[in-house]
Amino acid sequence: MPNRIPNQTLGADEVIKIVQQQIQNQQKQAQFSGFGLPIHQHNGVDMIPIFFNDIKKSTIFISDTQNQLAASSYAVSHTIFVNPSPSSNYILSSVSVVFGTAGGTSCAVQVEVATGTTSIGSGTAQLLSPIGLTGSANTPIAGSVIKVPNVITQGSRINIIFSGTVTGLAAFCISLVLTKIGK
Repeated sequence: MPNRIPNQTLGADEVIKIVQQQIQNQQKQAQFSGFGLPIHQHNGVDMIPIFFNDIKKSTIFISDTQNQLAASSYAVSHTIFVNPSPSSNYILSSVSVVFGTAGGTSCAVQVEVATGTTSIGSGTAQLLSPIGLTGSANTPIAGSVIKVPNVITQGSRINIIFSGTVTGLAAFCISLVLTKIGK
């Protein structure tokens, strides 16, 4: 709201402008309030960047997408998040996946937390069981997070671990929600 002297009379155009601005701000806030990320403008990139200031919020959303036609060069176990914040710890709250073409025999994905120099595949599994990637295409599947997920402290990593035959897996996307704990 513009600075004004108490009891100053505003013109009709100025009042309309202020009210319209407040309505727009409330609409933006309502649209994004449940997502945990600050209001931002799309920059033309198909990935939401996570900035250090976002890490101070209570929730982080991570999405890792494979857009190649075949998974052979993508569906390898890899790190998708490293906690850069010295003052924020997180736990994994939920995981969901979807794929356009199912993988081969026993194709599945697990989410793990690794600390220090722990190699990919040697961390602590965060799902009760791996999520199968052999079912119906284009059907979101929610994973079951363990009862007491590991705390993701500064430097801890989240890895996704593929198993089984990944040949054929295509248009794979995994989304994770991390919730801030403590301060």
